[in-house]
Formats: sequence, C-alpha cells, structure tokens
Amino acid sequence: MSVDADRSQLEWERRAGRPAAAASFAAGLLPFISFFVLASSISSPGEGRAGLLTAADESSTAFVAVAALTALGFLLLPVSVGYLFRVTRARRPETPGIALPLLVAAAVGTAVILVVEQVLLLDVAGDFVAGESTTEEVADDLVAASAVDTAQLVRFALSVALGAAVLLVALNAMRAGLLSRFVGIIGIAVGVFIAIPILGGATLIQLFWLVALGMLFLGRWPGGGRGPAWDRVEAVPWPTAAARMEADRAARVDKAQRLAYGDSSDEGASAGGESEPPGDGPEPRPASRKRRRGR
Repeated sequence: MSVDADRSQLEWERRAGRPAAAASFAAGLLPFISFFVLASSISSPGEGRAGLLTAADESSTAFVAVAALTALGFLLLPVSVGYLFRVTRARRPETPGIALPLLVAAAVGTAVILVVEQVLLLDVAGDFVAGESTTEEVADDLVAASAVDTAQLVRFALSVALGAAVLLVALNAMRAGLLSRFVGIIGIAVGVFIAIPILGGATLIQLFWLVALGMLFLGRWPGGGRGPAWDRVEAVPWPTAAARMEADRAARVDKAQRLAYGDSSDEGASAGGESEPPGDGPEPRPASRKRRRGR
C-alpha cells in the first residue's frame, strides 16, 4: 500500500474504532442482561419441557424480551468483529475473505431464528397450558409436532458458521499482531464455544473477549498500550512481556545517560576574533640609503 493509502486506512480505523468499540461492549453485555431479565421473571421453573412451557406461558413478556436482547447482541457482533476483520485484512491480505460474509450472514440468521424459535415456543406453550393434561409426554408431543426442533437445528448450523467466522478473524488478527497471543487464543476459544455451545456458550469468556476488543479499538490497552501493528498498516508481531520490559529498561537507561552526559549548547560566540591571515602579495623592500660620495 502507498503512503496515502496507509494514512487513509489509519484515519478510517480511528473514526470507526469508537462505534466498533461500543458495539463490542454491547454485544458482550447483552447476553448477561438477558440472563438477569429471565432469572428475575421466573420464580420457580419446573423441570423438563413441561416446566419450560409452563414458565414460557406465565412469563411470555420476559421470554420475548430475552429473545430480543440476545438477537440484538448477535446483530452487533458483525460490527465489532467485522471491524477487526477489516483492520486485519489491511495488514494481512491472506486473511480468508469468506470470513466477513460468513460472519454477517450467520449472525443475522442467528438473530432471526432466535426470535422465530421463541415465537414458536410461546405458541406451543399456550397450547400446552390450555390442554387437559400437562405431563412431560404431552409437552414432548406438542414440541415434536411444531417447528421448534427444526428451528433449533437451523440455529445450531448457523452457530457453527458464526463460530468458524469468529475463529478465522481472531486467528488472523493474532498473526497480524493486532491481538496478543492471550487475547487471540481467547478469541479462538470464543469461536469454538459459539460453534459448539457447551457450558452455555461460555458467555463469561465471550464477555471478556468482546470487552478486550472494545478497549483495543479505543486504544486504551493497559501494560504498555496496543501492539505496534495498530500504528502502521503492516503485520508486526505483538511484543512479548519480556520484550516490553527490556524496551522500558533500555529507555530508562538512555534517559539517564542523556541527563548525565547530555550535549551542552554553546553559550554565544568567543570574545576574541581570529586574526586575518597575512596577504599573499610580495613583501615590500626595505628602503635603501643613498651613499654620499665625497668631493
């Protein structure tokens, strides 16, 4: 890239960094907010699908709110991770281009299917509560007869695609020096947990990673600041902790040496000027005396 192109890229990154950071913070916090909304709305959830359907019918507003908040979090994910993709691609052109459209399509699809799944679940819950029997077998039959299971399968497929996109972006951002090794590995783990939602999707790890991205986008990274790759449009390895300590030590030593042996400026010109060199002309002959001749 040319100098003008590099400058334009860095200016765009500074402008887009703030909204990307806000999206990153929100995408990390919204799942926690939705969890607390649901937990505060359901007093004593029952067991199995029968308990789920009963709770969904009793707290339908909370279920809709949870679906909306979670869907919004997924919609904000491409803003945050998509920004990281563009920054990474500028420094590492070999980053797979499929990662961005895969990220956007999977995130939007997941948000839509979450709302659809919740609407279907509430419809089944209404039929279940209105029925004569509220046993677990009846709940299983009603869910099997609906499209809830199909929606869940579609959501799982979209989660795999979304997790793969996040993993690709995090891996290449780490290789470009935009993420430290620790944050890069956490991002790869987030992609795996999104694709395979074990441990509830590891919401806490996802929150940490997205908040870390937001801090990086704002340029407020502790411990010596962001890696040098953020200040130039090229892949530069993120310095290790030992390298940072050595650089700090060298800077302190250099500062101390300059204070002790710094160059002093000359204080004015010297008082006496230099005498001009003698001219190059021939030296004058001494005047000769005329001899008097005696008479």
